[in-house]
Amino acid sequence: MLTNGSSLFIDRYGDLVNISEDGQLHMKELLFDHLKRIVRDDNGIPIKLLPFTRNAYQTSPELVAINPRVKSGRPCINGTGVPTSIIAERYDAGDSIKLLVEDYGRSPEEIEEAVRYESRRAS
Repeated sequence: MLTNGSSLFIDRYGDLVNISEDGQLHMKELLFDHLKRIVRDDNGIPIKLLPFTRNAYQTSPELVAINPRVKSGRPCINGTGVPTSIIAERYDAGDSIKLLVEDYGRSPEEIEEAVRYESRRAS
């Protein structure tokens, strides 16, 4: 949070949002968008997080998951035990999306999203 002495601001993906006055409504909407990415069990207990992989968080696909019961909570392709870090390392080493799709039996979208997620984490 930042302030100019009279208003409060939050840094959202590089943009400053005034959360004083009407910005509070925007903040509430932003918070709800984030809370929707928490998957809960039948008892309401959080069991996995679907992190944002894109700046346009409302349209960010749910292809990456963080689940403490899968790979000790390492980010993985959702519904699998394939860590996004392994996908990104292989891609950075020169493996093509096509080769990674074949090796892991996942869709091109899943592989691309794993690489995108890891590149966002690195920046």
